[in-house]
Amino acid sequence: MTRYALIAALVALCAALGGLWWQSGRMGSLHAENASLTRSNVALTMTATQNAIARDVAKASADRQASIAAAARADVEAILTGEFGECSDALLPDNLRAILDGLRLDY
Repeated sequence: MTRYALIAALVALCAALGGLWWQSGRMGSLHAENASLTRSNVALTMTATQNAIARDVAKASADRQASIAAAARADVEAILTGEFGECSDALLPDNLRAILDGLRLDY
């Protein structure tokens, strides 16, 4: 009877050691997967930050270009209408007026 109890205890011990060995291998693969996912998360966070910065730079550039275009349109309109400020009585030659007419954006 004692022999069967010892054999049962040895089988239980072998099963427990096998289970621990399997869990140890599983934990190792889970640690590796966690490290990979952490690196991927960091990379995606950095990419999102860079995209946000690029979006802000593009918006600032578009705003700057829009203000430059508005100033240029105002200058062309002032030239075409003859409102030069102090020298508003000066007339433009016809060929210069034709060139400036091509710059007018009527939309």
